[in-house]
This record gives sequence, structure tokens and C-alpha cells, in this order.
Amino acid sequence: MLLAGAILPSWQDFQPFLVTGLALGGVYALSGVGMLVLFRATGVLNLAFGAVGAFGALIAWQLINKSGWNQWLAYLACIVVSGGITLAYGMLFGPALSRREPLVKAAATLGLTLFGFAFSAFLTYQETFTIAGHPIYCEWCVGSAVVLTILFILALIRYLRPSGTSQPPPSPA
Repeated sequence: MLLAGAILPSWQDFQPFLVTGLALGGVYALSGVGMLVLFRATGVLNLAFGAVGAFGALIAWQLINKSGWNQWLAYLACIVVSGGITLAYGMLFGPALSRREPLVKAAATLGLTLFGFAFSAFLTYQETFTIAGHPIYCEWCVGSAVVLTILFILALIRYLRPSGTSQPPPSPA
């Protein structure tokens, strides 16, 4: 018993990680269910799902931490903003994409993700060069922007590279 107590953490040390793990697992499960329901209802694999949710979460964070809003009002604003972005995107581009192939529809949602990526880069630039008149920045913000840029470029290169598996359709005999 003494050996187990020396190696294993106490229950009090374990509890916060259990709660955090359950909360994150719940978020991932809800996100997966949301993507599945959206795909089954519309036939579109929305690759911008996470970017829109992250933008709404950023709005909620700003409202709570910078503007002093009540948390529940900020969460409601997060839902309204994310839903509004998705609705506007669907109303603008939905009719044009309605008769396209599923792959084209999924790729079209990357445009919204790219807009969010560009907006994030703009905010990082604003934070770095224009706040307080001298360079001041968040190392984690700039670091994550650099890592995401590298990952995006690598994914784009892989996506645009010819696969070599496509063959011309057989000619009619």
C-alpha cells in the first residue's frame, strides 16, 4: 500500500484532470455529432465547422475578458455570431454549390476557413505592430499562427499534388 501511494497521485490531484478530460471529451463528441448531423442533412462535409466555432469562442472570450460581459450573455453571443456566419455563408454560396459534387462542396467550405485564417493573421499583425505604438505580442499567438501557416502550406501542397491514380474513362466501343 505504501508503494502504491508513493507512485500514484492522490485522488485530489486526479480530480481536476478527470473533469477537464470529461469536458473536452464532451466538446469533441458534440462537435463530431454536429458535423455528422450537418453532413447527413445537407450532404456537405463542412470543413469550416471548427473555424466558425473557434471564431465564436474568440468573440465570447473577448466579451468576457475585455468588455466585462456576463458569461452567459457572451456564450449566447458566441452562438449567435457562429450561427450568423454559417447562415450568411450558406445563403451566399449555397445556391451556387447546390448542384455540385460533394468534393467541390467540401472544398468550398475551405474558403470560409481561409477567411478565418487570414483574419487571424490580420489580428496577429494588429497586435504585434499597432497596439501601444511599439512591438508587443503574445508569443503563443504568433507561434500558433506560424505553426498553422506551415501546416496549411504542407496540406495545400499535398492536396494540389497529382495523385497519379486517376485514369481516363474508357472509350465507348
